Amino acid sequence: MAQIAYTLVSKNSGITGSEGTSKNAPSFVSKAFQLKLESPHDEEKEAVMREILSVVNCYSTSNTGSNEEELAASLLNDQDLLMAIIRYVMPSKSKSVKKLLYQYWEVVPKLDETTATLKQEFILLSANLHADLQHVNHFVRGSCLRLLMKFKEREILEHLVDDVFLLLQDKKKFVRKYSILTLLSIYQVDERLVPDFKAVIDEFLTKEIQNEKDGVVLRNGFLALWKVDSDAARDWLLKTINDETTISDSNADDNDTDEVALPNNVHPLLTEIFTQFIKEDTFNSLTSSEIKLSYLDVIVNKIDTVENREVKLDYVWALVNLTAVLISNSHEFDLIETIDTIVSNLIELFVQESDWNVKLILLSQVKSLISTSNNEQLATLYKQQMSLQVHTLISVINSSDPFLSEAALKLILDLVDFKTSVEVVSFLKKELLVSFDIKKSQSVASKEFLNQYRTLLITSITKVASDYDKVAVEVATLLLDGMAVLDTTACLEVVGFLKKIISKADSNNNSQLKSQLIEKLILKLDDIRHARVYRSCLWLLGEYCNDKKLIVSVWNHLRESLAASKSIEKKSEAVPEVAQSSGPVILPDGTYSNAPLNAETVTAKDEEDEDSPATEDLDELPPIKLFLRKGDYYTMSIVSTCIVKLILQAVSLSPLTEKNITSTPVVNGMKQEAILMLINIIRYKNEVIVGKNIDEDSKEKIMQNIEILLNLNSVAIVEKMISLYLETTMDAFQKQFKSLQFSKAVLQKNSKGDVLPKNESYGVDSQIGFRLLPGSSNSKLSENSILKDIGHAISGGKDSSKVSSISDASVKATATSKLAKIVQLTGFSDPVYAEACILTNQFDLTLDLLIVNQTKETLKNLHLQFSTLGDVKILEQPSSINVIAHGFHRFIINCKVSSADTGVIFGNIIYDGAHGDDSKYVIMNDVHINIMDYIKKQDLKDDNKFRVMWNEFEWENKINVKTTNFQTCQEYLYKLCDFTNMEILNKNDINADDEADESARFLSCNLFAKSSFGEEVLANVCIEKLPETDEIVGNVRIRSEGQGLALSLGERIAMVAKNVKKLKLDKI
Repeated sequence: MAQIAYTLVSKNSGITGSEGTSKNAPSFVSKAFQLKLESPHDEEKEAVMREILSVVNCYSTSNTGSNEEELAASLLNDQDLLMAIIRYVMPSKSKSVKKLLYQYWEVVPKLDETTATLKQEFILLSANLHADLQHVNHFVRGSCLRLLMKFKEREILEHLVDDVFLLLQDKKKFVRKYSILTLLSIYQVDERLVPDFKAVIDEFLTKEIQNEKDGVVLRNGFLALWKVDSDAARDWLLKTINDETTISDSNADDNDTDEVALPNNVHPLLTEIFTQFIKEDTFNSLTSSEIKLSYLDVIVNKIDTVENREVKLDYVWALVNLTAVLISNSHEFDLIETIDTIVSNLIELFVQESDWNVKLILLSQVKSLISTSNNEQLATLYKQQMSLQVHTLISVINSSDPFLSEAALKLILDLVDFKTSVEVVSFLKKELLVSFDIKKSQSVASKEFLNQYRTLLITSITKVASDYDKVAVEVATLLLDGMAVLDTTACLEVVGFLKKIISKADSNNNSQLKSQLIEKLILKLDDIRHARVYRSCLWLLGEYCNDKKLIVSVWNHLRESLAASKSIEKKSEAVPEVAQSSGPVILPDGTYSNAPLNAETVTAKDEEDEDSPATEDLDELPPIKLFLRKGDYYTMSIVSTCIVKLILQAVSLSPLTEKNITSTPVVNGMKQEAILMLINIIRYKNEVIVGKNIDEDSKEKIMQNIEILLNLNSVAIVEKMISLYLETTMDAFQKQFKSLQFSKAVLQKNSKGDVLPKNESYGVDSQIGFRLLPGSSNSKLSENSILKDIGHAISGGKDSSKVSSISDASVKATATSKLAKIVQLTGFSDPVYAEACILTNQFDLTLDLLIVNQTKETLKNLHLQFSTLGDVKILEQPSSINVIAHGFHRFIINCKVSSADTGVIFGNIIYDGAHGDDSKYVIMNDVHINIMDYIKKQDLKDDNKFRVMWNEFEWENKINVKTTNFQTCQEYLYKLCDFTNMEILNKNDINADDEADESARFLSCNLFAKSSFGEEVLANVCIEKLPETDEIVGNVRIRSEGQGLALSLGERIAMVAKNVKKLKLDKI
C-alpha cells in the first residue's frame, strides 16, 4: 500500500548472454546501439530500446563481477548513449517507443556520482515530460504520471507540479487516479512543493463524489488523505460509509471504459483500503472507543447489502477485530448480534463459494475463531453460534475432495453438542452406508480415496458416539455390520471405539449396555478377516466377558472354529496313500529329493492343479482356521490366552473354594476341552497345508497356557492367575487409557492457548521479529533468540534452563565448535592447500573455503570446479583469481539442498602452469553432507497415524543390534535417540527412573522424526538384554518414503555402538 510498484522488464535479448557480451568491449556495444538509434524508423528504435533494457536489467548493486553486470553498468553511465536516446528516441511519437523510454528513465542514474547533483542532460527531460503531461492522448498523460511517481529528484519534479495539479480535473478517470498519487509522491519527496496538500485532497474527493464516484479514483484519494492526515481520513471514511452513496464498481483501466454502476456495490479496492484503515485504527490505542463502536455499527448495517464476496469477507474480518478489541476493553455493545452477523456471513460465503481451496481457507479461519481466541467467553460464543450452522457444514462432507471433507469433519466434531449429536451421527451413518455400496460410493469419493474416506467417517462417528451414550449401541451395530468390507485401520478404529464404550459402561456399572455391545461383537467375529483386529477383539472379550451367557457364546465360537480346523485334519488323514516311487521325486518347490513324497503333499498338489479350490474357499473359513492356513501362530497364542481368561472368568463367577474349583463339571469340562483345542493348534505344525511351522515363541506361550490349565486346582493358584491374567492387564489398560485422555486434554489446552509460559502471552498487535531481518526493530530478538540458540548449542543438548546467560567465554566457545565443522580438502604437501568450513542454514549449505598458495610463484587463473552427487546443487561457480606466492584467498560457495538424502560435493583446483604450460590440477577430497543437520525431532501423538504411515512407506532398512557397551536397554535407546534426532512415541511409558524399567530385559518402542524438507521417517526398536553375556541384541527397522533417508539413518544407527567405545588405560 505504501510502496510504489515498479515495472519489471523481461530478460529476452539477442545480446544478453551471447558470446559477444564477454568478448567485445562495452564501448563497442554502446556505439553499436547509438548507430542503430539513428534510424528514422520507429520499429528499429523500439527493437534497440528493448535490447538496451534487457542489458541494463542485469545491473545489480551487489556487483558480483559478471560480464553482463559490467556491460550493464557501463551502458547506464555512458553519457554518449544517454544523449543519443535524448536526441533520437525522445522526439518519437510512437506509444510503444514512449513506453520503453519511460522504463529506461526509471533505471538510468540521474545524479552525478562526483557532485551528487542532477545531470545537465535531464533538463531536456523535464521539457519533454512537460509536453507529455499536456499530450492529447490520455494514455500518454497517465503513463507520464506513473513515471513521475518513481522519481525522487526534486529538481525534476518542481517544474512539473503545476501540470500535475491541472490533471486533477482531467476528464479521464485513468489520468485522475494517477494524478493524486503523483502529488502524494511529490509531497513525500518535499512537502514544500505541494503546499496545503490536505485541502487539495479534500477538494478532489468532494468533486469526485459529486461527479463520477469511481471507486479506484476515490481509493487513491483516500490513500493520499490517510498518509497526510489520519484524523481527516477517519472523518471522511465515516461520512462516506454512512451516506447512502452509490460508488461505481467499474475499473478505471487503461481503456477507460465507462461502465454502469451497479446498485449497492462498492469497488473491492476501495473496500480493501477502508478495512485496512479500520484495522489499523482498531488496534491504535489512541483511537477512542466511540469511534470503534461507530465502525462496528456501520459495518453491521452495511454488510447485509453487500453482494461482492471479497468485500463481504473484508467486512467480516473487520468485525472480528473490532469485537476482540472492544470486549477486551469491557465496552458495552450487542455482542450476540455481532457474533451472529459474523457467523452467518461466514457460512453464507462458505456455501456460495465453489472453489475448494477457498472453502478450505474459510474452514481454517472459522476453526481459528472457536479454538485460538484469547478470550474464553468470545470463543464460547463463537462455538455456540457455529453449532447452530452444523447442518450447513455437513453438506460438504461428501465432497470428492478428501482434504475438504476431512477439514469439515474436524470442524463439525468441535462444534457438535448434545442437541446436534443425533443429527450428525445420522448423516455420518448414511454416508458410511453409501460408502459400503461400491456402486453408490462413486458419488461420495473416488476409489482412490474410498478407504481413507471410510476411515475418516468411522473416526468421526466413534468420537461423537463416545461422548454421547444414547447413540452408542446404534453406532456400534452399524460399524460392526461394515467390518467385513473395511480395511485394517478402519477396523482397529471400530475396536478402539468398542473398548472406550465398554470400559465406560463397566466403570459406570452399566451392565446392560456392556452386554449388548459384547453380544453384537460376538455375532460379527466370523466376519473379521484381519489378524490384528481379531486379536484386539479376543483381548476385549477375555477382559469383559464376566457373565455366564457371554462366556458360553465366546466359547462356542472358539469351539466351532477349532472344530472346523480339526475336521480338515481328519480329512487329510483319510486320504489314501499313493504308490511311492523308489527314485528321486520332485518336491513342491521344484527341487529334487530321494525321500518319498507323502500322500498329503500329492493331495495338496492335485488340488492346486484343479483350479485351487482350497484357495477359493478362504472367504468361507472361520477366522481361526483362516489364520492357521496363513501360518499366523502369534494369533493362535492370543487365542490360547483368551481361552485361559474365559476359564478364569467362569471360575470367578462362584466363590473361590477347593470344591468349586475342582468339582464343578462345567469348569472341568472347559479345562479338558481347552487343552484339546490348544494341542490341536500345536499339531498343525506338521501339516503341509499350513506351509509354515510354528515358531518357538508362540509354541512356548501355548504350552505355558496348557501347563496353567493342568495346574489350576487350588485356590492360591487361581487367585494368582486371576491377578496376573485379569487384574494386571485391566490396570495396564486403564492406565494407558487415562494417559491418552490426559494427552488429548493437554493438546486441546495448548490449541486454545491456555497453557502458555509465564510472561509469554502476546497481544494481537504485538510486533513480530524475523531472524533473517536483524536490525533496530529486532534488537530484542537479536539479543534473546539468537543468543539463546547459541546457548543451546554450547550446552550440548542439556537442559536449556541451566544455560541462563551467554558470557564472553561462551561466545568464544562457538568459535571452537565451528572448528569441528572444518574439512581438509587437500594435503599439506600439495602446491595448493585448501580447507572448508561447512555451515548449514535450513535449506542452504555454505562452504567457506580457504585457499593457500604454498609455492614461491604466483598461481595465475586459479579457479575451482565443483560437482555434486545427490540432491545438492551448486548455485554459482566461483570466478578465477590470481594468488601470489604464499598468499591465500577465501571463497564462499552457496549450495541448495532439496532433500535429506546423502549428498557428496567433489571438485578440483585448476591453475595455469608456468611459461605457458598446460593447466595443473589438484584433486580435492570429497565433502559428505551430514543429514543430521536436517533431521528434526517431532512428537507424533497419534498411534494410528504411525501405523498408517508404516504401511504406506515403501523403503525399509533393518539394522541388527549386538553390543555390550550399554548397561540397560533404556540407555541404548536414549543414546540412539540423541544420535539420530528421533523422538519416542508414548514417552511416558518408558521411564528411566523406574527400577522396574531399568531391570527390564526386553524393550520395544516406536520412533519418529521429520526432516526440514517435510520427509517423515519411522523406526521400530526391538531389543533384549541377554542375562548370560550382558549383550543387548535385537534389531531396528527404519521406514521412509525415500531410499536415501532410510540408508543414511541406518548408517547412523550402526555407528551408535561404535561411538560409545572408550579406551580404558589399565597400567603404564
